[in-house]
Amino acid sequence: MSKDLERRAGQRILCEIRPLLDCEHIIGSAQWLAANKKEQLERERIFVDVIGRLNTIPSFEGPYRDVGKLRELVGFPLSTLGSIVNECDETAKSVLQEARETFPEWANHQYNSKGTPVWGMIIEGYGLYLGKLFSKDDEIKQKEIKRTFVLAFEAVAFTEHRNSAIVNDILDWMKEEKDDFPEELAGQL
Repeated sequence: MSKDLERRAGQRILCEIRPLLDCEHIIGSAQWLAANKKEQLERERIFVDVIGRLNTIPSFEGPYRDVGKLRELVGFPLSTLGSIVNECDETAKSVLQEARETFPEWANHQYNSKGTPVWGMIIEGYGLYLGKLFSKDDEIKQKEIKRTFVLAFEAVAFTEHRNSAIVNDILDWMKEEKDDFPEELAGQL
């Protein structure tokens, strides 16, 4: 999928999220990203890059431990951001709604980045999407897939894009959950 299609998918996700918003910090995050296209496009680019790397990382050692676990759970290649939005609008909407309702800490106004609430919904929502896609009737497995995706995504983003806006969005909660990461990565948080 072309980068232009991925960017349009990211913009469409923001449009899909808007009707779901009822938390002022999530609303503020979405408005800030909509007003700062460069910030949003940078996050979309890194998201696409990380998904691509999750599909191609050859070794699952060190900080990439959870990439191997994810590959065992769902296989590869992972769907692109654009294909999720374009192929399954209703599933994407329901996943984002569930993400917003299930993870209210994304609205924490004390997080350092204005992009945290929306990108938290997108990252966690993508994990929920994978869980529902690969384990339709097993909620425990869905949660395992979601959590493994989030850890793998965060590990790749932190390791390969440490100074990016999206890592700034996720860094506070990575620090809160550092015991869940491989030792090599946890020591850097």
